[in-house]
Amino acid sequence: MRYIRVFVILVLAAIVALFLLNYQTDNTQKKVYNDDSFISQESDSFSYTDYDQSSEDKALDLKFGTFYGSDTFYNINVSKEGTATVKYDTAVEKGRFKIVLISPERKLTTLAEGSGQGSKEVKLVRGKYVIKLVGDNAAGRVRMSVAVGEGMKVDLEGDSFLAR
Repeated sequence: MRYIRVFVILVLAAIVALFLLNYQTDNTQKKVYNDDSFISQESDSFSYTDYDQSSEDKALDLKFGTFYGSDTFYNINVSKEGTATVKYDTAVEKGRFKIVLISPERKLTTLAEGSGQGSKEVKLVRGKYVIKLVGDNAAGRVRMSVAVGEGMKVDLEGDSFLAR
């Protein structure tokens, strides 16, 4: 009987600890959407309740549910100044969602926000850029691709290609 009581107390303590840890993480991630300095950091902080990603031919196709925080999907290394074109198609079912480009100087440029489709051509100088998705209680789908100029290398979740 004593072992059962100890076991029940340990299980309850673990549940309370997980709840408090999740609560603190969610509060931090909920504040990210309008904080450019936090988003532009090298590290990411995010949570998803549902996540289904596929990539084909260096294009991202992501369906997500209850997304908070910022998550890096593309790294662009530029050795020769030129342009890159980001094509996107987003369908946001709830919450706020945006796609941002972060320069080597940690300057943030919003490429798209909310639902919509289109493309953005951006001039890039030498250095490392990242493209992040940012969400605030967002759910939906994003399809995205990045076409780069000569002397630029793009990585998507472990895949990479070099423009020649």
